[in-house]
Amino acid sequence: MNIELPLDGTLRANVRPVSKALFHSEYAAEAMLLMLREDRFYGAQVAAATGCQPAFASSLLARLETAGLIEKLPAKDGQLRRYYRRIPSATWDGIAMVIEDALNEPPAGVARLSPRS
Repeated sequence: MNIELPLDGTLRANVRPVSKALFHSEYAAEAMLLMLREDRFYGAQVAAATGCQPAFASSLLARLETAGLIEKLPAKDGQLRRYYRRIPSATWDGIAMVIEDALNEPPAGVARLSPRS
């Protein structure tokens, strides 16, 4: 999946309603896209790429760690950031398919989910 982050306005408009419907957060899919692209990642990086609050990024990382989808990397001497990495799982394959589908324009006559006001 070779998608530039942060997503542009059009791609965000396609992904965020799907993310909200499936993951109960408009930022979750973008955050997981970052996790799919990077070998390692940290909370502030997730927040910067998605535009979410740092507290949300930390909470999402904690939930994904509890679910066994990511793990903390051992800290190196003097390292201040807490890095994580994905744990291989078929769940990530499914998440990638959902995100790719959301990023693609729907076929003619198929409606997209509209954002809730």
